[in-house]
Formats: sequence, structure tokens, C-alpha cells
Amino acid sequence: MKKILVLVLFFFCAFSYAQEVKVIEQNEDYIKKEITEKFEFIDDSFDLTNCKKIVVLEGHTINTEKNTLVSLFNYFWKTANDYGANAYKIDGVETVSDNTHVKISTYHFDEEAFEENFSLYPKNKVYIFGDLDLKKGKTKKISLNKQKVELSPLEYISYQNDVGKYATVSIGGLLGAKVDFYGKEERLPVYVSLNGFRIGPGNNHEISLSFNTGRIYPVDKNFGQFLINILIEDNNQ
Repeated sequence: MKKILVLVLFFFCAFSYAQEVKVIEQNEDYIKKEITEKFEFIDDSFDLTNCKKIVVLEGHTINTEKNTLVSLFNYFWKTANDYGANAYKIDGVETVSDNTHVKISTYHFDEEAFEENFSLYPKNKVYIFGDLDLKKGKTKKISLNKQKVELSPLEYISYQNDVGKYATVSIGGLLGAKVDFYGKEERLPVYVSLNGFRIGPGNNHEISLSFNTGRIYPVDKNFGQFLINILIEDNNQ
């Protein structure tokens, strides 16, 4: 019986270490006045002088199985919403071995602030993400505008599309999937992944989205911006 108890405690502690989010600073004067559901990335050039910082969070993940950047982001999102925050800024990222440590500051934005913030995002960029699981993930081969590209786990590539031009992403040859992205004036970035996952509070397990194009999956911009600030960009393609 003692051995069973020890094993249970061991696995509980191991899971707790594998995925954890801590509140390290809180604005005690802020009072949450409404239900908060959004969780958008704050561009580095946005002026936060007059914005209220709500809570500072710190978390880490081991980047394997259920403990990936997907679940870490979901925990960040839920915790921030619980305190009334709907926007976040990444303060620091550190990778030690297979562990990724992330620190974020969260704020409460109104619609005007969101519009100004989104206007600062790069236009007509296409971001493509590889696997987020170091244990099960594999190097994926895709084609970007007919150029062969290999994406390793925890890596991404970006492409600057032009207005009036197409950026074509394909995988799997004739029987695979292909997506075309058309460049438009002031078009916000497009984010796609070679794996499906569910993002949002309460969705802590990676699964395929119900809408996808073969094996190319759309990624919400709040998580897409999170990934490009944490993953390694492959500039050698």
C-alpha cells in the first residue's frame, strides 16, 4: 500500500513539475468587472504607458505529450481571464534542455486598444509551425511556393507575401493538402500548423481541429503570436 501511495505521489509531483503556472505579481487595486474571454498578444511597439497591468504569470513546459506549449498557453489564458486580463505581453523566454520557461505580463484592453494593437502587426506574413512535441514529433517536409522545406519540432518558418500574390503551402504530394493565401492590403498575418490542436481555456489536450485542409491546420493569431516569440525560426530554408 505504501509503495502504491509513493508511486501516486511521484507521478502527481512529476506532472505538477511538467506543467505549472504561477502568479508572481498581481495588481491588488484592479477589480474585475466583467467576464473576460479574449487573450490577445500585445505587439512590442504598442505603448502600454496608460494601460493597467493586471497580473504577471510564469510557467514552464517539458514539450512532450500533453505537456506542450499548447497546454501552457491554455493555462496562461485561463488564469489571466480569471483575474480579468484579456491581453498579454511576453517578458522573457528561457529554454533549458527540453524545458521551456515563459514569463508574461497581462493587461485589460478595450476594443479601441485592440484595434490599435492589431494595426501594429506585420501585414501579409505567413507563419508555418512544425511539431510541438519533442517525443512524438517528427521533421515534416512541405512545399512553400514549390520550394521544398523541412521543419523540425519546435521550429517555424515565415514568408513575406506580396499584395496581389499567392503564397502556396502544400504537404504530402498529389494526395496531400494545399492551401493558397492571397496577399491583400493591410491583411493580418496567417498562421498554420502541420498538426492540429485546440486552443482556449479548458482545452488542455492536443486534438485535430474540426475544420482543416487535409494536414494543414489553421492557428488562431493569439497562439500564433505566442509561438513565433518562443520557437526557433529556421532561416536556412
